[in-house]
Amino acid sequence: MSASDDPSDIFKSLARNYAGRPDIKLDEGFGDGPGLRASGELFAAVSGGELVVHLPPERCAMLVDAGEGRLFEHEGTTHEDWIVAPGVDPAQWLALVTEALGASRG
Repeated sequence: MSASDDPSDIFKSLARNYAGRPDIKLDEGFGDGPGLRASGELFAAVSGGELVVHLPPERCAMLVDAGEGRLFEHEGTTHEDWIVAPGVDPAQWLALVTEALGASRG
């Protein structure tokens, strides 16, 4: 895997879209990868080499039903408001991170 294919590097590159926004910080995610926080709340992260984003449960269910992700499992718990994106697609990742940021704003 080259550096350009590394999920954490791709995520950090996407995070540059939010540079200069004091309310958004690149920080630790779920302990094994980077995360993005808006006003202190985690809304997107890399975990286990995969993108995980926080979205409303209804939206997560729609994505699962469409075969566009699976619910996130962390420490033995399935989270209905976190979706794991399939594969490493920077364009899809950016769209999901942007959607998660919007959802975090209510």
